[in-house]
Amino acid sequence: MNIAIDVRPLLYTRTGIGYSISQILKIFLEYHREHEYLLYGAKRLGKGLVNQCREKGAGALDNICPVPFPFRKLSRYYLAMTSSIALQRAGVKVFWGPNYRGVFSKGFETVITIHDMAHIHYPDFTERRHTYDFLSGKLKDHAGRSKLILADFISTKKDILNY
Repeated sequence: MNIAIDVRPLLYTRTGIGYSISQILKIFLEYHREHEYLLYGAKRLGKGLVNQCREKGAGALDNICPVPFPFRKLSRYYLAMTSSIALQRAGVKVFWGPNYRGVFSKGFETVITIHDMAHIHYPDFTERRHTYDFLSGKLKDHAGRSKLILADFISTKKDILNY
């Protein structure tokens, strides 16, 4: 099965989400080699991650590659639309958004991870304005459209259900 993983959090200063993605990807590659993993994000990032995994001797990584996008930079609206087309063309069956966001299409299922609901409890401490805008405005939509929501903690699950 083709599984796309949003690796865009690895583009920035590595945080807990970035470390989490790296570790989960290693586990997938070690224990679930029957699937093909497509790295969703900037093309150069996907290629860099593939090469990095190969250099570290993670075995024959025929089952990991970047998602082939036909573009470089687009507005967020067009990114969402063209992303779903690119993922469909790549034969993706599951898209995993490990950082609250998903990509949605009739051609595949989407799973998102919600790590916490701090933006609801502590809005003044949310780092970036565009992050807060997404979390306060679109998270509910992304959660509602996802096939499955993963939560790191029972308290987060309760917050999601209450929200």
